[in-house]
Amino acid sequence: MKPFTGVKLPTGLQRLFRRDRPFLGLSIDAGEIRAARLVHTADGFRVEAATTVSGPEMDTGGIVAEAALSDALREVASAVGYDGEWVVSALPGMAVIERMIKIPVMPNGELPGAIRFEAEQHIPVPLDDMILRHVVVGEEQNHERLWRTVVAACRRDTVLSFHRAFALAGLTLAAIDLPALALWRYFCAARASGAQRLAIVNVDTIVTQCVLAEGDHLLFSRASPVGSRSLGIDAVLAGEGDQAPEMPALALAEGAGGGAPMTGVVSGDGSRPGVLVTGPFAWHGGSGGRVMIDQLAGEIRRSLEFFSSGHGQWVPEQVVLSGPGARWPELAGLFADELGLEVSVAVPGGIRPGDDTMDPALAVACGLALWGVKL
Repeated sequence: MKPFTGVKLPTGLQRLFRRDRPFLGLSIDAGEIRAARLVHTADGFRVEAATTVSGPEMDTGGIVAEAALSDALREVASAVGYDGEWVVSALPGMAVIERMIKIPVMPNGELPGAIRFEAEQHIPVPLDDMILRHVVVGEEQNHERLWRTVVAACRRDTVLSFHRAFALAGLTLAAIDLPALALWRYFCAARASGAQRLAIVNVDTIVTQCVLAEGDHLLFSRASPVGSRSLGIDAVLAGEGDQAPEMPALALAEGAGGGAPMTGVVSGDGSRPGVLVTGPFAWHGGSGGRVMIDQLAGEIRRSLEFFSSGHGQWVPEQVVLSGPGARWPELAGLFADELGLEVSVAVPGGIRPGDDTMDPALAVACGLALWGVKL
């Protein structure tokens, strides 16, 4: 699988990227940067080192001030014990426009032109000043053989600014990947989840990514411009609940399904995601946050229905919740209630000894770190 990267590597450098070694994965979000380094063990992959530091803010398009980003990256390098290894990152927020499209199987020489034509139909902005990349993630057989392809576009000046910030911080950027591919790589290709049919919902600060996968096949991806900040979760986690009445505490619904309790099952070995939350919930207090969560759950439901309509009533066995929004444990219960599906909170497993901060927000960083591993 080719990375989404803004720079085409010379042939000599390409030989260095035989995908058989770990990289430092570095995920950038509004106000926060997360990094993870994974190592391969006999039982799979273990998070050897991880850190989360405060980062610069960004606009709604995911644009970050170059100097501020560079300063924050230096702090990350110090915190994670950066030792000159190659780094894989992803552009934040809505900086990248991505679409999942299907195109007929064709000779490789014809593919760039076909991708460009399809991108012009599906991406609602002119492509002249954009960097356009694609990744073929699978093949389907309908009336004809089709390639399932992720197409991504980003402003050229944004990509170049991103590269400069890393260079100023003394970090060697190997590739710019996509969060959807990182999530697929961690949960499916690296077998971090035991479910066969999986829906991954990653709630970042300003964007939520929904990824559908079956086995080790990436089937569908969609990003929604709603995140933990607009849901009010950030305020609750910061201890500002009194100033955020739209996100009050949850309570079990009396008389609903017998008042089934919330269940918490934590896996300490990292073989499966952590907290499993089921049962009926009621919202007590203001309605603003619940309305936003209902809307986000509705977006996820529509994504499932849209994909299922063309794939024989496809239903996930499990919904895995990750990202900073998953730090608020009640969110999984609300999604379980709204979607009528089993929802678990993903906890990247095997953090180095003595570090018990199993942060679900590290999922994208872990997937980015696996970019250099042949799975």
